[in-house]
Amino acid sequence: MSKTIICESCGAAYEDSLRRCPFCGTATPEADENAYMDKLEETRLDLEEYGPKSMDKMKKSVLNTVFIGFIVILVITVLAVAMVWFDGFRDNRERNKRKEELLKDQGVTVGMLEVEINEM
Repeated sequence: MSKTIICESCGAAYEDSLRRCPFCGTATPEADENAYMDKLEETRLDLEEYGPKSMDKMKKSVLNTVFIGFIVILVITVLAVAMVWFDGFRDNRERNKRKEELLKDQGVTVGMLEVEINEM
């Protein structure tokens, strides 16, 4: 036979087998304590499961992430340097072509310039 409990919040009577008052939802002190102890036990089990071994796994995971990040940054840097170098190389070729065209328009050939430089 179950015992009757009087709710501290609303004053309604209900059976002690219920964890909460069916009228207002207020938990019984025993139910609150049991819920707290259940959560505490879950936390304790989690700590046992994820003890020192999990710290090693976390360290390895962090090191792997840092290593991958370093590789990504290195690749991006190499690509950026290659793009700048290629762009500068292309600009030099275009600049040299324009110089040669200007010299041709003035009637000076590249061979003439080399001879004049060597004679000096």
